[in-house]
Amino acid sequence: MTEITQPQNDVVTQAISTLVKGIYEENGYHLPKSGTDWRDAVPPGSLLTFKDELKAAKARMSQQLEILMARVAHHANLVASLVHRLPVEVLAMVFGEFEPSKPHTRGNTSLFDLLLVCRTWYDGIIGSPRLWGWLDAEMPYKIARMVMDRSRRCPIALSWHSFRLPRGSRRLEQFKLLDLAIENSTRIKRVDIHLPRWGPTRPSPRRILEARTPALETLQIRIESYGTNTGFNLPFDQFGLPEGPPLKHLSLRAVATPLDCPRLSNLITLTLSRSSVPRSPEELLQFISSSQQLEVLDIQDVENSHGNIIGEAGESAPVVLQHLKKLVLSMVPSVYIAAILASIYTPSCSHIVVRDRMTDGRTAVMLELLDAVIWRPGNNQAAALTGRPGLEPEKSTLIVKVFLKWIEVESLRSLRGYRRLQFGRTNIPQLMAQLGTAISQLPSPPVLHLHEVNVQARGPTPVDLLPWSEVLESLTVKGISSCRSVLQQLSQRQVVHGTGGCDWVCRKLSSIRLVYGWKEKEDATLDGGALVSLVRERWSGEDGFVATVQPAQFEVSCRKARFENLWSLEAEITRILPSFKLIDANNEI
Repeated sequence: MTEITQPQNDVVTQAISTLVKGIYEENGYHLPKSGTDWRDAVPPGSLLTFKDELKAAKARMSQQLEILMARVAHHANLVASLVHRLPVEVLAMVFGEFEPSKPHTRGNTSLFDLLLVCRTWYDGIIGSPRLWGWLDAEMPYKIARMVMDRSRRCPIALSWHSFRLPRGSRRLEQFKLLDLAIENSTRIKRVDIHLPRWGPTRPSPRRILEARTPALETLQIRIESYGTNTGFNLPFDQFGLPEGPPLKHLSLRAVATPLDCPRLSNLITLTLSRSSVPRSPEELLQFISSSQQLEVLDIQDVENSHGNIIGEAGESAPVVLQHLKKLVLSMVPSVYIAAILASIYTPSCSHIVVRDRMTDGRTAVMLELLDAVIWRPGNNQAAALTGRPGLEPEKSTLIVKVFLKWIEVESLRSLRGYRRLQFGRTNIPQLMAQLGTAISQLPSPPVLHLHEVNVQARGPTPVDLLPWSEVLESLTVKGISSCRSVLQQLSQRQVVHGTGGCDWVCRKLSSIRLVYGWKEKEDATLDGGALVSLVRERWSGEDGFVATVQPAQFEVSCRKARFENLWSLEAEITRILPSFKLIDANNEI
């Protein structure tokens, strides 16, 4: 490519001479003879006029040069920039990530800011009606009117987040904005409403929900409990939808609508929280049983439940949610969650989160009945809750944590999905036995790690390991009563199902960790003596029993000063079990 050199002085002089000649001719001056200074050819009385002409010519030349340089820069961008080579249709797809909000608001780039970049972007944005399909409660009315005009007949999304009290002209503008949205309600495809629970009289977006919205697919309403002044009016606590095509996505928080509405019959996602959730699980089940396309069910923050809690769960066929991929039941009363889990089957669900809000002992009997249904051997939903064992090419892995009043079951995150189940109960050992039996009898049980048994001395009895014997691969227990229970249980043998022979309890264990409390003190027989006896019987074969496979890790953590007898036995234990390790709890602080 040939480089262009800067203009030389003679080129500039020639350009000025051409300019002066033009001014002479326009004003009827005699052209100066060759070799004569051009200033001497201007009549003295016309010098000031000639000066003004030169100024005007200079201004016009500057303007033309600016236009020329802009065109050159634009052409250079077209040649050098990949963005400027993109078709207008592709640019419109990129611009679709920006909202037509007020310029420079909330630190975000507005579509209006992009208009100022270059002519190509300006033409591409103005000529793409779909880019203007966004109406916001915070928009000035003039901008909102312009946005609606430029969107033509394309679908629009309405965002009505109004937490600040509108005053004066701004309050009038919001009423006009609401009227504008209602005028275009037949084009609204998505509605997102977010309001405080209590607030002074303001334009209520409830009018939009009562308007005709045949294009509406997504409806999200959140009412927050900011403020407690009951002298103010509620924005609204319930609403109904007019006739129209079915919605695809519904998300409600602290606002209710009848779930038997025909427009909610074919939902893909359903998210309900607080007062939006039906008070009775039976009512919710009746609704989801007719929502066969449901892919996401998210129920959260339910204080109390009333009505029928399904006394016949398990006797009738479960509600099959064939397409459900995500199930969330969080901070919901235990009996409500148990009633739902006992009455559904989710064969394709890959993401499950259950976190119950433990209720009082009055529902204990009902919970025991429902738990027996959920975790009965052979129940397909038990397999779905724990990772669909038998349906995956590889085994799933579960971590079970047991606390004083609740159990957590969590899967390791993988491409196959995620599970986290938390159940609060008054009788933890009973639920643990049911859970262990159900998981052990699955066609292809998961790899299981019982990583923490945090049972205090005043709490319930330690966990029975027998129901978990065929699946448990690692075990961590805390507290002296739990540690002693493990030593006693691991020294036992059990009948192997289907063979009639006997083998050690939890024969697949590859990792064992016992953690004694800071203030707990050794009993020579129940702690050190029981540990040596276990090691000799289970792993040495010296006492006449067939030795089982040694674990890759066996750790005991305790204070050396309080477990002197156990520490004196370390050499004898490591002779038989080289993977054994004693850890002084004093050094772990």
